[in-house]
This record gives sequence, structure tokens and C-alpha cells, in this order.
Amino acid sequence: MKLRIQIYTYSGSFILRDIKRLGTFENIYAPQTCNLRRRLVEKCELDNIKFTSKAAIKLIENVNFDSSLLKTEYEKLNAFIISEKDKTVNEKMVDRFVNRVYDMKIFDAVDYIGNRDKGGALKALKVVSVPTMTEAMKPLC
Repeated sequence: MKLRIQIYTYSGSFILRDIKRLGTFENIYAPQTCNLRRRLVEKCELDNIKFTSKAAIKLIENVNFDSSLLKTEYEKLNAFIISEKDKTVNEKMVDRFVNRVYDMKIFDAVDYIGNRDKGGALKALKVVSVPTMTEAMKPLC
């Protein structure tokens, strides 16, 4: 993940001058969803597979917009889809093979609980809850 750091000073640019003398400034940007989607589309074209629109969105959301995790989870799906006749990845496949990153949903649940929003808390906790073994092992069809 890339971040942009800005330093503000009140008394001129002495700190910035010293930093520039010792090192360099670089603008580094966090990955955007469209960039991850574009990477996914390009990789699919190279591997001759397809994602439904909803499956692509779900994959990107499940990896919490992390490009390295997207690569790992894509390889899992690719390994599965190679043996299939239809080379299209759907939502059910993403649900079955891709681990979901729950970091942000947990914070949402804490916020809802802190705000005493019972309905929001229940929705957030439902998303975070771990499926039972029978739900995880349901057939794709």
C-alpha cells in the first residue's frame, strides 16, 4: 500500500530543505478499485478466463482492496477454473474459494454497538460471522 506524506511548517521551509538535502520526496498513491479491476481484467485476458461482473466486484471487496492478496486469491480461482469446461468465474465460486478479509467490518460492528444501533450491529455481525462447515461445503450448482 502506498501513502502520500505531507509535512507542513509554520516558519518557512527549513525542515523541507533539510529533508530534500538528505533524501527525496516521492508521491505514492494507494491502489484504487478501478486499478485493481483493470489488473484483474488484464490477467483474465492473459489466462483466457472470465469473471462475471458481480464476481469481480466481490473478489476485490473480499481481499479488502489489497493487490497482493488479490493476486493470491486469483491464483486459487484460476487453479480451479482450469479444470472446468466453462471458463467463467461466478459469485458462488468466489464465495467458496476466496477468504474474506473482515478488518473493516469488525470496526463497523464496533461503531454500531457504540452508537447503540442494534439493527446495524446485527447486520455487521452477520457478515463477520463464520459460516458452518455445511454452508462452506455446499456444491456450487
